[in-house]
Parts: sequence; structure tokens; C-alpha cells
Amino acid sequence: MPQKIHVPSTKCDRFQHPYLEVYKVDAEGIRTPLLFTTRERGYTWHATGGDVESRLLVVPSPVSDQGTDLPLLSIGLFVIGGIVVVVGIFFARSMGSGAPIVVAVLIEGPLVIGAVFALIYNVGMVTIGGGLQPPDRVEAEEIFKPLHSNVYRAFDFVEEEDIYLALSRSVEGDFLDDLYRTIFRSLVMQEEGGAVARITDVRPIEIEVGEVGVVDGGEAGERPAFNVRCRWQVEGVVSHWGHAHTRVNEYLADWSVALAPDGWRLTGSEILEQDRIEDSSTDPLDDLEMDEDTEL
Repeated sequence: MPQKIHVPSTKCDRFQHPYLEVYKVDAEGIRTPLLFTTRERGYTWHATGGDVESRLLVVPSPVSDQGTDLPLLSIGLFVIGGIVVVVGIFFARSMGSGAPIVVAVLIEGPLVIGAVFALIYNVGMVTIGGGLQPPDRVEAEEIFKPLHSNVYRAFDFVEEEDIYLALSRSVEGDFLDDLYRTIFRSLVMQEEGGAVARITDVRPIEIEVGEVGVVDGGEAGERPAFNVRCRWQVEGVVSHWGHAHTRVNEYLADWSVALAPDGWRLTGSEILEQDRIEDSSTDPLDDLEMDEDTEL
């Protein structure tokens, strides 16, 4: 019969077995599977006091091009002053008198002074270009890695609302619900009576950045976006009735990423391949056949 041992801000469920002891520790909203064997006899839990944000990897911020500032007012005043001088010289030669030049200089003086002041105090400056820029391929890969990892980190949480909150930091819009259902369904191990596997490791194998550019952001206008083809492995473990099952699956998928108001977000994916790499159990008496349709 499982025993529940309560300590401050944690809950520990214990399952005894002749060959090992398996625990599931709920602490600060996170559920952690623990497997104690003759080689791994202890585990020390430390309170972090962290929130959802602190448990997620940091995603690089979008790069913004400052653009080029042009002093249009100053340029305009200098040009007008130059035209005035040219006209003065033309009339001075036509009339055979220096008076037009004097008048031109008197007009040009305030124009030049105004242009200098406008230049010094940044009056009449116009910015050309600038704004948020699409990342290059190296930057795109560095953006995708933590987004992809954080999707799986979200399922470390126990409460559904915490999972959704964590997912919302990496996934945008309608895709959030779809991805939640897809991953949660993959973690349910039917051969273990519907027990939910906990993800212990996510390993990127290959990441290939595809097209980088912009997409239509509706009322917000165009926004930077890119596509990634990624191959990765997911390792999960479920502790159930005194033993633990470990499963490793490998996936290949195309992902789309775009810049949202709160930062980079995954906006869609298409699974191209999925393969079972490994199945194992810590129970030597376990002869259950693994369900090939259950994926992580």
C-alpha cells in the first residue's frame, strides 16, 4: 500500500518493490520521478522559490535595427541657402552690381544658422529603415532550441493551468491547445493503466533552419518568422506499482516560428517521422508487451 510522506511544500509517494524503490515527489508545482537502487540510494530536494518563468530557458530577444537618421530640415535649409547664393551671383553678373550678392548673403546667414541649430538639437530628423529584423540562420537556431525545450519543460508541472501558462511562453494562439493535447496524449501509457509518463530528457539530434523572412501579422503588420526542421529524442519514465518503465522515442518534424508581441513563439508543426528507440522496465517480472502506438 503506497504511503504518503508529507514534508513542508512537498509530497512524496513511495512504492516498494523487492528490487528497488520508486518515488514521485511533488514540490513547488513540479512532479519529479525518483528511482532508488543499490547504486543511487539518496536524493536531496532544495526549495527554489521560483515561479513558472524561472523554470524555463531564456529565449533570445528579437533584434531591432535602429535605422538611419537623416537631418532633413538641416539639409533643406542648407540647400535653400545655397540656391539663394547662386541666384544672387547670377543677378549680380546680369546687373553688373554686387548688391544681389549682399542680399543673398543676408538671406543665407539665418538659413545656415537655423540649419546648424537643427542639426545640433536633432530638429527635423527623419529615421529611414529600421524596425524588427528577421534573424540569420545561426540566430534562428539559438531561438528555436529553448522554445522547443520549454515545450517539454511545461509538462514537468502538476497542475494543468501551470502547464498551460508555461506553454504560453513558447507557443502561440490556437496551436497551444493542439500541442497540449498532442503531447499529453503521447505521455499516457495505456499498458500501465493510463499512467502518465514524466519526461526526463529531451535531446536535439539535428536542427536545420529553413526559410527566414516575414509573415503577415494581421493588424500588427508583417512580422519576422522562420521555419526549422528538427530531429530529436524524448526520454520518459513512468513509476507504477513498484517499478518504472523507460521509453525513448525519436521524432522528425517541421516547425514554424514567428515573432509575437511578447517574443518568439512556435506557431505550428508537422510530424514527418516518429520511431520507438528504446523500451525498458526495472521490474524483472514485467513481461507486458509495449504498446507501439504510444509516443512521447
